[in-house]
Amino acid sequence: MEIKKDKEWRIRKDRSARASRSTLAYKFKQSKGTFSIQSKSSKAIRNYASKEVMVKITAGAKTARGIKNTIDYISRGSELTLQDDLGKDYQSKKDNAELYDYMTTKSDKLRLDGYELKLTHNMMFSSPKIASVSSDVMLDTVRKTLKEKYPDNRFFLAYHQDMKNPHVYAVLRIPDNQGERINIRKNDLREMRTHFAAKLQALGYDVKATHKQDFSLKNLIKSEPDNLRNRYEVVDFGKTNYQFDIKNKEVPFIKYRTLKSQKEVTIWGKELQQEMIRERIMKGSLIKIKKGGVTKVKVPIFSEEGSILGYKEAKKNQWKLENLEITGIDRNVIREKEEILFDTNRQSTQLNKKREFTKNKAVILKNAINQDEEKRRFGLGFSFGKR
Repeated sequence: MEIKKDKEWRIRKDRSARASRSTLAYKFKQSKGTFSIQSKSSKAIRNYASKEVMVKITAGAKTARGIKNTIDYISRGSELTLQDDLGKDYQSKKDNAELYDYMTTKSDKLRLDGYELKLTHNMMFSSPKIASVSSDVMLDTVRKTLKEKYPDNRFFLAYHQDMKNPHVYAVLRIPDNQGERINIRKNDLREMRTHFAAKLQALGYDVKATHKQDFSLKNLIKSEPDNLRNRYEVVDFGKTNYQFDIKNKEVPFIKYRTLKSQKEVTIWGKELQQEMIRERIMKGSLIKIKKGGVTKVKVPIFSEEGSILGYKEAKKNQWKLENLEITGIDRNVIREKEEILFDTNRQSTQLNKKREFTKNKAVILKNAINQDEEKRRFGLGFSFGKR
């Protein structure tokens, strides 16, 4: 019995010794405990979000004294210029005292530090350094983003560039001008991040706001590592000539990139325009794409007099888009199973083509008859001369 136990102990000891000499154990020791095994999905998320903007809440103040300390800290002791929601600049200690009065009320100054609700949210708006967004553009874009989201709430801003990525600090009063308190949720931060990126994109900056800071989606992807297959990044969308050929009619399209292989694909469809408007698609949006079925298309065939002789049938794919960054959209769309493509323009175009074809056919047949006649005459003449 003792021999058996001793043998088991030696086996466990040998396994432990081999494990301690493994590559994984070496990496863990070298990283001082910070090493972790990342899945393919985690690496995809990390590599995918290189041009992401960021919007987050960092802290807040519960008292008027806390607001004053925040003003001193963010202005670096009055060295940096502050700017309020109306665009007014504050550049000195005297100006900062005026800003303090603007951001507080009499009741705020009577508060004691305790279990009071917060008076302000300290927020950070950041753009990637590679985008090279100027300080004026950053301040103006952040002010517009906050003003659109919370038009009745006072705030002030400061531009900082002493960290890895340049950013704007924003201090937002939680009670608005009527005393109503706002409640910022993750969806609100996601919406501000999307609008912040869209404003910078409109000015020509190469930034995007996708799922990097969408924690619910990030956790979902982590829990389903193989489920990146049906998640795509929107590269471009709009309406242009089919297959980018100027000879073809303009058709809505969407160009997307796969997250796994980074392959770009373009799909076309008449119903894509309605889908993109409903889902509020933007460049950089994270979406799902599905085929919602097939529509049977009937194209009428007209006689020379304009009456319908019959129908030529074809099939058209129905595309269904889902913006993974937006919730609360009614996606129950009733689609027609059959579509008849009939209009006066199509009728006149088809009739004109028929008449043109008939005319060209008559000319071709006449030329062919003339050529046969000439060949026949040439053959007769050659035979006669030979005799």
